[in-house]
Amino acid sequence: MRIEYLTSTAGFHGRSMNLTTYLVNETIAIDAGVLGLWSEPRQQARVHDIILTHSHLDHVGTLPMFLDNVFLYRHAPVRVHATIQTQASLDQYVFKKETWAPLTTLLATQPPMLELVLIEPGTSFRVGNINVEPVLVDHSIECLGLLLTDEDGTVAISSDTGPTELFWKRCAAVDRLQAVYLECSFPSQMHDLAMMTCHLTPTLFAREMAKLDRTTRWFAMHLKPAVHREVAQELASMNVEVVEPGHVYDFGGR
Repeated sequence: MRIEYLTSTAGFHGRSMNLTTYLVNETIAIDAGVLGLWSEPRQQARVHDIILTHSHLDHVGTLPMFLDNVFLYRHAPVRVHATIQTQASLDQYVFKKETWAPLTTLLATQPPMLELVLIEPGTSFRVGNINVEPVLVDHSIECLGLLLTDEDGTVAISSDTGPTELFWKRCAAVDRLQAVYLECSFPSQMHDLAMMTCHLTPTLFAREMAKLDRTTRWFAMHLKPAVHREVAQELASMNVEVVEPGHVYDFGGR
């Protein structure tokens, strides 16, 4: 499994993580915060499935542009996987005629610009050769962590979360857990803000690691740009890798 956290910056490969999209095996996207601004349309059109963890703008903001970019390069709709709540948010807040074409229009084109696929939290589904287990985490709105499993093992991605429990129970049940991507938005001195917004600090990150109590490769992501250096410095002593946007991480067989 190959995973790339797409860069949020325009024109250079900076470390900013203010928008979120993971590219998996070059054809599957997790979230669409920056997907519609990445690369050029022909390459974007290789993405055939998008899995949305939740509806906050930094995770869905460029989905309309992406669909518009790839429409003329594809012969089949892009499958957009989302819970019923996230689908409702897209319909109510993102695809509005005042800001973009409504979903009813996008679904009526020939071929449709997208196919909405329902995610049921706790019910696994397959995308290509990857089994996806969606697990509810604890954020300010309904949000999914994802366990991605192929023939080599499992990579777990928390998405946005504060302190959580079920996600770690599911990770503990995995046979070959190759890596965990866990968010870490604020420095420890901003604990109150992190808890208010349902995010993590390095101190909280360490507590989440202890809940799993298992050796694996740990990545920190979703560091807020203004405090990136401070958070990274705190994480440096914790055997945690800070994700480098634009770098491809290969989780092949061991």
